[in-house]
Amino acid sequence: MPAPLGNQNAVGNSGRPTVIDVMDVNDKFDAYIKREAYPVVKEFTGEYGISSTRFYELKDNNVMLKETLKKAIDKAEVYLSKYSTNTIKDIFTLKQKAFGWQDKQEIETSGNISINISMPRPALLPIVDDTVLLNEPKI
Repeated sequence: MPAPLGNQNAVGNSGRPTVIDVMDVNDKFDAYIKREAYPVVKEFTGEYGISSTRFYELKDNNVMLKETLKKAIDKAEVYLSKYSTNTIKDIFTLKQKAFGWQDKQEIETSGNISINISMPRPALLPIVDDTVLLNEPKI
């Protein structure tokens, strides 16, 4: 019989978060990188039993885990450049933020640009007592 929904200590009822040993995560992730030809964070986190979101939170607060993740990204990039099988897929993979690749746009312009503006000529304003009214266009 499952625990009552209000029980804070029951598994799956959003009780106290599990304490995770970051050094253990780092060591096992490093072993995973050495074992796999193409390391994928989501695959590792599934094997380890944590979410990828939790993994990235741990990485943000631990320098060693950041460096281990960089090693995984480098190894994946080398794998893609050596054993490319689906070029389009590989291009999209490498354009992800982790790999840092991006499209380079070059725009070349040449020639002259001319702009012709034609405005209708306003009607002449009447002259009163030999004085010109304000806003009279000069000819």
